Amino acid sequence: MLMRSAPKRFAADGGEGHPNLQERLKSLPVVGVVFEALASWWSSHPLNAVSSVAAGAVRAAIEPMAQRNPLTLMLLAVVFGGALVATRPWRWLLKPALFAGLVPQLVSKLVAQVPLESWMGFVSNLGKPRAAPRPPHDEQ
Repeated sequence: MLMRSAPKRFAADGGEGHPNLQERLKSLPVVGVVFEALASWWSSHPLNAVSSVAAGAVRAAIEPMAQRNPLTLMLLAVVFGGALVATRPWRWLLKPALFAGLVPQLVSKLVAQVPLESWMGFVSNLGKPRAAPRPPHDEQ
């Protein structure tokens, strides 16, 4: 008789002590700053509170239905996905006004993370003319 073992459960950090993809990306210098700036921007965005309330309401309404009728929930998801594709909300939802506070916050975080010596080196190299590439030298 074939015995099946219980499915493996993984921890929130990716399981078995390995960091998940998000944690690995955050460890990269520039990506970590971008993640931090996005999180800071989203925490102060007006739609953050609206989305939190909406997520709680949807979860409270959907969870009992998912336990009783999972097939109905799947069909509703297909209909909702079709309506989403037909209305294309990303065209009217992603307006520049929504991101007005993101760019200055992102730039300030990047400037704060880069050491002063790097900025000084960058500025000093701006005025120097670039050397012309040398032709390859044949040694025979």
